[in-house]
Amino acid sequence: MAELLYYECYLSAKKLVIIPIYENISRNYNRDDYNARIAYFELKRNNNTLSTNSIRKLIYALNTLKDLSTTQTAYNFQTGKQFNFLLNFITLTLPAINKQYSDLWIKRHILNNFLNKVKYKYNLSHYVWKAEAQGNGNLHFHITTNTYIHFADLNRIWNNCLEHTDLIDHYKKKFNNRNPNTTDIHSIKQINSIHQEFIKYISKNETDRRKISGKLWDCSKSLNFSNRLHFALSPELFDSYEYIQKKFKDQLFSTDYFDCYSFRDNYTFRKLPKKFIEKYDQHLQYINTI
Repeated sequence: MAELLYYECYLSAKKLVIIPIYENISRNYNRDDYNARIAYFELKRNNNTLSTNSIRKLIYALNTLKDLSTTQTAYNFQTGKQFNFLLNFITLTLPAINKQYSDLWIKRHILNNFLNKVKYKYNLSHYVWKAEAQGNGNLHFHITTNTYIHFADLNRIWNNCLEHTDLIDHYKKKFNNRNPNTTDIHSIKQINSIHQEFIKYISKNETDRRKISGKLWDCSKSLNFSNRLHFALSPELFDSYEYIQKKFKDQLFSTDYFDCYSFRDNYTFRKLPKKFIEKYDQHLQYINTI
C-alpha cells in the first residue's frame, strides 16, 4: 500500500476539500478521462450555457466578493440621506439596436474601456461581470462590485465609452439628445437574505436567447479561481482536522480521492477551528491587495 505523504487543503467560505497525497501515485490519474468528458460536453452545449466548471468558478468569485465586502456608508443626493450597502448590482445596456458591432468588439473596446475608467476614478478592485443577450438581440452586461459608484457618473462613463460608436448617433436621431439612460444600479444592503437568489440569477443559463461570442463572464484578478486558498495540512493542524471530522461529519461528501465539507452559511463556516479561520481571513487580506 502506498505511503500517505500529506494532505492538501482547499478552503473557501463554502467548502473545505481535503485531498490525501500518496507516494508514487500521480494526482493526474484521471486527467485524460476528465479532458475527454469536458471536450464532449463543450461540443454538446451552446455558447449561452455555462459549463459546470465555469459555474463553480463564477460562484466562487461571487462568494469571495461577498466575503471581501464590508458595510459602507454612501450619500443619496435625491433623498439627502445616507445609506449603507455592501454590493452594487449594475446593468449596462446599448442605446440602440446594434447590427454593426460584434460581441467580441463590444467587450474588448467598450466594456474593457468602461472597466478601466472606473478603476481609475473609483479604484475598482473586485468585480464580476456577465454578458447576456436581450430579446432584441443586443448585448448587455451585469456587473457586481463592492465599489460605490454614483448613478450619474455610471451613466456618463458608460455613455462616454459608447461615443466612438454610431449607437449614440442613432439614439440622438430618435430622441434628440446624446445622454440615453443606458445604465441601472441597485444597492444590495442585506446580502445574507438574498445571496443565494442573487447567485442563482447571475449564474443562470439562457438557452432561449441568441448565442454570445466569446466569454460569458469574467472577474477581477482578485476573485480568480486560481487564487483560492490552498495549503498543506501541517502537523500543527492535525488536531483541528480531527475536530472537523467529528464536528462536521454531517456536512461531509467523501470519495476515494478526496473529502469535501460544505458549509450552508457563514455562521456554519465560522464554527471551523480557529487556525483554519485565521488562514482564511489572512487569505482575504492578501487577495484584497491584488
